[in-house]
Amino acid sequence: MANNNLINIFCDFDGTITKNDISVAVLKNFAQWEKQTTRTILKGNIGSKHAYSAVAPYIKASLDQMIDFAKQIAQIEDGFINFFNFVKSKNFNFSILSDGFEFYINAILNKNNIETKFFASRLVEDENGLRFEFPNESKFCDLCATCKLKIIRQEGNGYFKIFIGNGISDRCVVEEADIVFAKSRLQDICYIKGVSFFPFNNFNDILYAFRIKPKCFVIDFDGTIGWSYEGILDAFTYTFRKLKKNMPAKSELVKLIGLPLEECFKNTVGEDYKNAVELFRQRYKKIFLKKTYIAPGTKETFEELKKLGYKIAILSNKNSFFLKKLIEHFELDVDLVVGEGDILENGKVIRKPDTRTIDFISEKLNVNKKEIVVVGDTEVDLLTARDCNFVALCSLYHPPDYFKEKGRTLAFITSISDLLKFGRFYKILSQ
Repeated sequence: MANNNLINIFCDFDGTITKNDISVAVLKNFAQWEKQTTRTILKGNIGSKHAYSAVAPYIKASLDQMIDFAKQIAQIEDGFINFFNFVKSKNFNFSILSDGFEFYINAILNKNNIETKFFASRLVEDENGLRFEFPNESKFCDLCATCKLKIIRQEGNGYFKIFIGNGISDRCVVEEADIVFAKSRLQDICYIKGVSFFPFNNFNDILYAFRIKPKCFVIDFDGTIGWSYEGILDAFTYTFRKLKKNMPAKSELVKLIGLPLEECFKNTVGEDYKNAVELFRQRYKKIFLKKTYIAPGTKETFEELKKLGYKIAILSNKNSFFLKKLIEHFELDVDLVVGEGDILENGKVIRKPDTRTIDFISEKLNVNKKEIVVVGDTEVDLLTARDCNFVALCSLYHPPDYFKEKGRTLAFITSISDLLKFGRFYKILSQ
C-alpha cells in the first residue's frame, strides 16, 4: 500500500465547493455590498480584507440570521460529495482554504455531513455588535482576508500539494501547488502566470482526472518538444524561390507547420505540389539538424518519466527519416518513434489525426488506449486523442480557448517540463 497521505489537497470554498459565492450573497443581503465592490476586488484595486472591514458597520442582521440565510442559498457543486468520499477512502489529506467566513462554512459543512479542516476569517458577535477577525492574514500583503499561499506553505511542507479553485483569491497559491485544478477566472490567471492546470466545470471532472491510470505519453514533436521553424522556413524559402512562387505570410506559414507536406503545398502551389515536396526535402535534409532546437528540459523530463515507469512514444507527421534522426541527435530516451511513412494500410500512409496512429502505438507498446495520454500543441493532436486523453501545450498562438472550442482537454501545460509533475501525480495515485 502507498503512503497516500503524501498527497495534501487544498480546496477553495465559495464558487468551488459551492456553486455560488456565499460571502458576497450574505453581504449583499445584509450589508451595503454593491456590485462595484466586487468589480474593484476583481481588478485588484482593493483586497477582500479591506472590503469586508469597510462594510462591517453596515451589517443589519444577527449572526444566526446570516447562518440561516447561508444554509438556504448554498448549493453544493455537482460531484463534490462523491469526490470528497473518494478522497477520504484514499486517506488523502483535505483542507478548505477560504477567503470567506467560518460561520457559514461550518454551517454548510454540518448540513451536508462533511467533516474536514478549514481555514477562513471570522465574523464575531459581542455586546458591541459585529466585527471581522482575520486569523489567516498575511504578514507581508494586505489584500486577501485569508492568505492561502501562507497556509499551503505551512500545511503542505513535505507533501505533494494539490490546489482546487476558481478565482482571484487563488492567484498566489497556484504558484506554490504541484498540481492545480482551475475553473472560471482562475484558468485565465493560470495561463497568464504560466501555471499548468487541469480545467474543470465541476467535481465530476476532477474525480475523472484522479481515476485515470496513464502508462504511456504519446508526444508530438514540432511545437511541443521541438522547434523546427528556422529549418522549415529555410526549406520553404528555398522551395518557393526555385518554383518562382510568392512565399506565404509568416502568419500563414505558422499554420502550415505540422501538416503533411503534400497538404501544405497543395494549399500553396497547387498542381506542382509533388515537385515542391521533393525540393523541400532536398533542402531540409541538408540543414535540419543544425536548424532544429529542442525545448529546455525535454531530455531530463523524459529520463525522469522513464524512471517512474512510463512509456514514451514520439508521434509526428514529420517524415520518419528526419524525425528519427532528430530523436537520435538529441539523445532522447523514448520507446517508440512514429513519423510519416511508418504506418501504411493498403499502401496508404496513415497520419495524425487518424486515430489508427494511436492503435498502432497501443499495439506496439502493449498499452490500452485508455492508458495513453497524447501531448501536443494543435487541433491535430487533440483530434488524434479522440479515443484517449489529451494534454495541450499552450502557447501564444494556441491558448486554452483554442483547444476548448475543439474538444475535451484533460490538462494544459505551459512547458514540457511540467509533464513531470503530472507523471509524479499519477505515480503517487497508482501506488
